[in-house]
Amino acid sequence: MVRYDGTVRNSSNQVVQFIYGEDGMAGENIEDLKIELVKLDDKQMKQKYEMLGEGKGCKEKTLEDLLKKSVTESVLSEISLSPQAQLKV
Repeated sequence: MVRYDGTVRNSSNQVVQFIYGEDGMAGENIEDLKIELVKLDDKQMKQKYEMLGEGKGCKEKTLEDLLKKSVTESVLSEISLSPQAQLKV
């Protein structure tokens, strides 16, 4: 909860942040971003945002083809075969 002194406190009245949002500005009041994704159907979404495939300036047809250019074969096989490796960020 934001208090009148500008601090953010939890239910035990302990200070979480000394200034709200770390800079004192509420993001919802200063950000102006239009989100068009809600209005797009699947076809429009693919046309606008799909990275792979013909017509996108990308010769590679699959993610694997794209990865082959930047990682070694052993890393590529580990990523392909190991669900745990796919989860690592």
